[in-house]
Amino acid sequence: VKYHPIDSRIVASGCLGFQVRVWNWTEKTCLQMIRLNHAIISLSFHPTGHILAVASGSRLHFWDYNKHGGLVRTGDDGRPVRSARGALTEVEQRHMLRCVHFPPNGDTVIVGGMNPTQDDPRNPPGPGRGGMSQ
Repeated sequence: VKYHPIDSRIVASGCLGFQVRVWNWTEKTCLQMIRLNHAIISLSFHPTGHILAVASGSRLHFWDYNKHGGLVRTGDDGRPVRSARGALTEVEQRHMLRCVHFPPNGDTVIVGGMNPTQDDPRNPPGPGRGGMSQ
């Protein structure tokens, strides 16, 4: 659960059931919801409060939850699934993600991922296999 950086009534939550929700906790109402293809590992609001970064599987999602009629996610077949609730941009990473965080100035995003293992099919053979995607 993450609090909105400007409006203390708003929180975001993510779960192992692949859902991200934005809530007005004082009114006990869900304002927006998306379902992704993997468990939600980490969330971070951009300092402006307009974008929510979501780490899920090996994808980093940037959700503009206030826009309507945008791309919500890609389906299992790789085709876009549309919804009337929010716009989402996805960035595929080489490794499974473990955390995401916007620093206070919001100019960058920090992403942490797990180190590759020998049996990970995304782990190419050869030297220099550790570290994060660039």
